[in-house]
Amino acid sequence: MNCRLIDAYLDQTDTQLSPEAARHVQECERCRRLVDALDRLSTTADIPVALRTRIEQGLLASLRPVRPLPPARAFLVTALAVFACFAVLGIVIMGVSGARDANWRQLGVALGILGAGAALLASSLTRQITPGSAYRIHPARLLASIAILLLASLVLLSPWTARPWRLWSGWTCGVAGLGVVFPAAALLCLLVRRGALLSPALTGATAGLLAGLPAVVALQFGCGFGQAAHVAVWHAGTAFASAAAGFLFGHFFGRR
Repeated sequence: MNCRLIDAYLDQTDTQLSPEAARHVQECERCRRLVDALDRLSTTADIPVALRTRIEQGLLASLRPVRPLPPARAFLVTALAVFACFAVLGIVIMGVSGARDANWRQLGVALGILGAGAALLASSLTRQITPGSAYRIHPARLLASIAILLLASLVLLSPWTARPWRLWSGWTCGVAGLGVVFPAAALLCLLVRRGALLSPALTGATAGLLAGLPAVVALQFGCGFGQAAHVAVWHAGTAFASAAAGFLFGHFFGRR
C-alpha cells in the first residue's frame, strides 16, 4: 500500500479503512493528515431549517434545462465526415495536376498517413469533448506525434531537387489551403460547441490540425511543385498554422 493507492482508496469508499490501509496511514504523516482532514469535513454541523430552505430555493431557482450530449459515435462520425468531405472538395477545386507527375506509391503512403492521422485526431477530439472518456494516449502527445510524423513523411516522400525555390513563391498554395481550412474549422468549431469543452486550448489545437489535414490532401493532389522544402512550408505549414490558430482561439475565447 502506498500514498497513491490510499488516494484512490479514499475516492472509492467512505467506509472504515482496511487493516492494510490503516497501517499505512499510521506510518505516513501525509496520509494521516489527509484522513484527519476528511474526517473533519465529514462532521456536519446542524443547519437551521430556515437557512437550509433558503439555500435550496436559491439553488432550484438557478437551475436551467440543459441539452443532452449526442453520443460519442456521432461526434466521431461527424469529425471524420468533415475531413473526408473537405478533402474531396479541395481536390475538386484544386485539380489533380500534382498527382499526374507524382510517384503514386509515395502519394499513397502520404495519403495513408494523412488518413490515419485524421482518424486519430477525430477520436482524440471526440474523447476531449465527451466527459468521462479515457485516453489511451494523452491528447497533447498524440497531437505532437501526428505533427512530427506528418512533417517527416511529407518531406521524406517528396523529392529534394536542385530546382530553384524561394520561400514566398508558394504563397498561392498557402492561400488555397486556407480556403479549405476555414470552412472545415468552422464546422468543427460548431461540433466542439455541442460537447463539453474541458480543455479549450488543447481541444482547439486538435480541431485546428484536423481542419488542416484535408487542405494538405488537396494540396498534395493539386500542387505541381512537389519539392520537399515547398511541401514542408506551404503544405504541412498550412495544417500547423491551423493548429496554432485553434490553440490560440481556444486559449483566449474557449471559456467565454
